Amino acid sequence: MKKIFFVSFSIIVCFATIIAVNADRYKPRTAPFSESEEEEKNGIAGAIDFFKKVTANRVTGSVDLNDVIKARAAIETQANARSQAAVNLVWDEVGPNNVGGRTRAFMVDKDSASILYAGSVAGGMWKSRNGGASWFNLYDNFENNAITCITQAANGDLYVGTGEGLYEVHSGTGAGGVIGGGVWKSTDRGDHWSRLASTIPATLNSASSAYVFINEIAADHTNPLRIYMATNVGLRVSDDGGTSWFNPIHTSDASKFAADVAVGFDGTVIASINDKAYISSNGNDATFTNLSTGASGMLPLSSDVSRIEFAFTPLDANYIYASIADASGALKGIYKTTNKGTSWSVPGGVSFQPFGNQGGYDNSIAVSPLNKNQVYVAGTQLWQFSNFTWGRLGEEYPGPSSQYKYVHADKHKLVFSIADTNSLYVSCDGGVFKSSNIRTKNSAGPSFKALNNGYNVTQFYAVGSTKLGEIFGGTQDNGTKFMDYDSAQVSPQPAKSIGGGDGGTVAASVINQDFIYYTIDYGNLYRSLDHGASSNQFYNSRIRALPNFGDVGFAGFVTPIAMFESFKDSLSQDSISYTIKATDNTAAGATIQIPSKVQQGTNQKYFSYTNPTNYSVGQIIKVQDVMQNRLAVGLTNSVWITKDAINTGVNTRWMKIAKGFSSSNPNDFSGEVKVLKFSKNGDVLFVGTMEGNLYRISNLKSISYSDTLTGEIGDPACQLVCRKIASFGFRTVSGIAIDQNNADRIVVTLGNYGNTNYVFNCNNALATTPTFTVLQSNLPSMPVYDAVIDMNHANTILLATEYGVWASDDNGASWSQSAGFPNVPVFYLFQQTWPWQVVPNSGVIYAATHGRGIFRTTSLVGIHENTLSKSKDALTVTVFPNPSHDFVTIGFLADKRTNAVVKIYSLSGHLISEKTIVSALEGNNNVSVSVVDYAAGTYFVSVTCEGKTSTAKFVLMK
Repeated sequence: MKKIFFVSFSIIVCFATIIAVNADRYKPRTAPFSESEEEEKNGIAGAIDFFKKVTANRVTGSVDLNDVIKARAAIETQANARSQAAVNLVWDEVGPNNVGGRTRAFMVDKDSASILYAGSVAGGMWKSRNGGASWFNLYDNFENNAITCITQAANGDLYVGTGEGLYEVHSGTGAGGVIGGGVWKSTDRGDHWSRLASTIPATLNSASSAYVFINEIAADHTNPLRIYMATNVGLRVSDDGGTSWFNPIHTSDASKFAADVAVGFDGTVIASINDKAYISSNGNDATFTNLSTGASGMLPLSSDVSRIEFAFTPLDANYIYASIADASGALKGIYKTTNKGTSWSVPGGVSFQPFGNQGGYDNSIAVSPLNKNQVYVAGTQLWQFSNFTWGRLGEEYPGPSSQYKYVHADKHKLVFSIADTNSLYVSCDGGVFKSSNIRTKNSAGPSFKALNNGYNVTQFYAVGSTKLGEIFGGTQDNGTKFMDYDSAQVSPQPAKSIGGGDGGTVAASVINQDFIYYTIDYGNLYRSLDHGASSNQFYNSRIRALPNFGDVGFAGFVTPIAMFESFKDSLSQDSISYTIKATDNTAAGATIQIPSKVQQGTNQKYFSYTNPTNYSVGQIIKVQDVMQNRLAVGLTNSVWITKDAINTGVNTRWMKIAKGFSSSNPNDFSGEVKVLKFSKNGDVLFVGTMEGNLYRISNLKSISYSDTLTGEIGDPACQLVCRKIASFGFRTVSGIAIDQNNADRIVVTLGNYGNTNYVFNCNNALATTPTFTVLQSNLPSMPVYDAVIDMNHANTILLATEYGVWASDDNGASWSQSAGFPNVPVFYLFQQTWPWQVVPNSGVIYAATHGRGIFRTTSLVGIHENTLSKSKDALTVTVFPNPSHDFVTIGFLADKRTNAVVKIYSLSGHLISEKTIVSALEGNNNVSVSVVDYAAGTYFVSVTCEGKTSTAKFVLMK
C-alpha cells in the first residue's frame, strides 16, 4: 500500500467554512472544566471565529477547497520524491496521556467487552485491549484524519468513515467543508488497513462530491457483506463488503445529506436523509418509506429539524427511538415507536434540554439492552428516561462534589456493551467515559470514570516550559494542562488541570520558579504563585474597566502573552538606593547582595553586586537593578505590559505600550493581537495582528519601575516607539521567530488559505524601514502558524504548519516535512532558550499539535558542557575502537535496570542517530552502532540514563 498521509485540515476547514455561511446558527456551548462559568461564555462560537481568522481566505471569508487540495498534492509529491527530511529531527511524544479530545467514533468489539475502538476527529484511530484501562495508537496514517464513525461486520471486519460533517448545521447545504477521504477497512481487528477504492471521492475540491462526509456507518447483524453508510450525498448500501455501493432511495431526497443510519437486529434499517426519517424492513433497493410527514402521531416535517439520530433495542425489533433537534439546535423531542414507525409518541415531553441549542453538533441516543423502555440521550448533558420520566445523569464540570459524576460536555456517542450490559460508554469532546453501574437503582445514581489513559488526542493551542522542565499549554475545551515532564523521560506523561475553559498561551518565570501564567479565551489572564496549585486573575482595576472585559471584543479567542526575564540586564534603567550594612563585605572587589525591585516582600529577590571601591557601613550607594521581568499581553487595539509579574509586594501596575490614536498616523496601533515576541535583550517587542500588520515596540528598557508614565505610550515622559514595520495584506500574522544570535533577524509566518507566500525573513528588523524576503521555496501553499530559529544552528528554521512540522537547514532555501511527526495541524512552537546552567532542557523544541498533544525534539540540542556531565554522579561513557572505520561500541555504566538514550552528533552539533535502550542492564552496557555510512570526521556520543547525561568523542576514518 502506498504511503498515505493525514489530512488534518478537516477540523480547521470545517470551522472556517461553516461559520462563513451560517454564522447566525452558532450558539455557545459548555466547557468541560471551569473555575467559573464566565470562563467560556461563548463556547464553540469563539473557536469557530478563531479558525476562520487563521485559515479562511480573508477576502472571501471561506476556504476554497481547491487550495486545500493543491497543498495536499504538493505534500504528497514531496513525500514520494525524498528519502528523508533535510533536518533529521527525532520527536518524542510528550502527552498528555490522560486527556482526551473530540471523539465521534466509538465501538465495543462484538466478541469481547475488553476490546474498544475510538476515533478522534484530529488524532487517528485507537484501540484498547483492556476495557479502556489503556490505549494505543492503532493507525494514524489515514489520508484524512477526521475519523467520524466505525462499525464492525458480522465476521469481525472493521469499517472506518472520515469527514466530519455533523455540526449544528449539517454539511448537506454546502455549509460544511470537512473533506473526507472515504472509508477504510481492516480484516484483522485493526492491525492493517486499506482504503475502499469505491469510496474515494471523485473530486476532493467539492463539498458535494460523493463520500467526502461519512457521517455514520453500520453493518447488518447477520450478513457480513451488507454495509450501510450515511454520506453527504445520501444513503449507500454495499452487498460485497464495500467493493461497490448502491443508493436504495429513489425520491427527491436520494442524493441529499444523510446524517445517520441504524440497523435493527431483525434487519430493519432506518436513516436520516435531508432531515427526514426513512425506514425499510430489510434495507434493499426501493424499499424505504418516508416517516417525516408532520401528521399527527408521525415524525415532524424537515423544515423544523436540524438533525435526527436513531436507536434500536435488541429486545424488540418494533421499538425504535429518534432524537430530534429542531432548526435552532434545541430538542424537538425524543420520539418513540412500538410498531416500527407506524405511529410515534414523545414520552416524557420536552421539558428538558440535553442539547442546549447545538443539537446539530452533539446529539446521541441509546437504549438499554435489558429494558426497551429505558433510554439515554446526550448532547451537552446526559439524560435518562426511566419509569416514565426524564432525569439528568452526570455533570459537565469536574470537582470534589462531582468526582464520580463528571462526564465531559459535548457528547457524540452513547454505546452499550452487549457482553457487559451494565456498562455505558460515552465518547465526547473530552475523550471516552464509562459508567460500569448504569442500571444502579440507589439514590446516588450511576457513577462515571474517564478512560483516557494513553488516548493522546488533545487539541493544543500553545505550549511552554517551566524552569524545572515541566510542560504546560492551553487546549481547546480542556483548559490549561500541566505535565511534570522530566527532561530524561521519553514517554507520554499525565497532566493536571490548572485552568478551565478554552486554554491559550502560557508563560513561566525562571527568576521565581513557582510563578506561572496562562490565558483563557478573550483575554482572561491568570497568575499562579504556587506552581499551578491555585491561581487568580492578574489584572488591575484599570484593565478590568475596559469595554467588553474578558469577552468578545476585548481580546482574541486565543490571547497571546510573552515574558522577558534577565538575572543581569545591562540595559536596565532602574536603580536602587542601597545602604551598606555591617554584615556586608565593604572591601573593593567583594560581592554584596542587593535587593531587586522585581520581587519584594517575603520572597525578596537579590542580585550580586561587585564593589568597585571600598565602602563604609551606612554609606548609601546607587546601584543598577539588573534583575528584570516584563510580562506583555496583547488585546484588541492595545498592548499592555507589567513589571510586577513576580512581585506580590505591591499592587500590580499595567502600562499601555501600544494603542491607537488617530487613523492619520500610519504607525498607530490597531487590530486584534495574535502573537507577541520579545527580542533576546528584552528591549523590543514584535507584535503581529489578525489583520496582517507587524508592529515593533522599541526602547522597553526606558520603562522605569518607579515611574509608570515612562511606559504609557503617548505620555510626554514615555520614550517608547511603536512603529508598523510591515503589512501583509488582510491576513493573519500567525507567528514570529526571533534569532537568538542576531538581534536584527526575525522570521514571520502567515495564515489563511488562498495565498502563495507564507514565510518571510527579515535581516534588518531594527532598521527604520525593515525589508522582508519570501522563504517559500518548495513549501506548499498552506497556513503556517509559527516558527522557531534554532538557538544553536541559526541556519535551521522549524515551521508549525497545517500539515505537521516542516524544517530547513539552509535558512529557508528549501523545506522538508519532518519525518516521523504526525501530519496534524501544529499551532505553536516553543524553544527553551535559557542556558543549561539555569534549566535542564536548554535548546529543546516543543510542538503543540491540535489533535495529538505535545511533541518535543532534542535533536538540535547538540553537545553541551552542562553541570551534569561534570558532577560526581555523571555517567562514564566510552567509545571504542577509536578511531573507527565501520562500527563503534558505546559503553556506559547504569546503577540499575532502566532505559537509556544514546545519540550521535556531528561535529557541528546535528543529530545523526538516536537509539533508546529499553531496560539497560544494571552495571556495564555496550551498544554497537554501525557508522559505515557516515562521512569521515569527528563525532560526539551522548548517553542519558537515570536523569544523568555524559558525552564522549570519536574519530571516523575512511
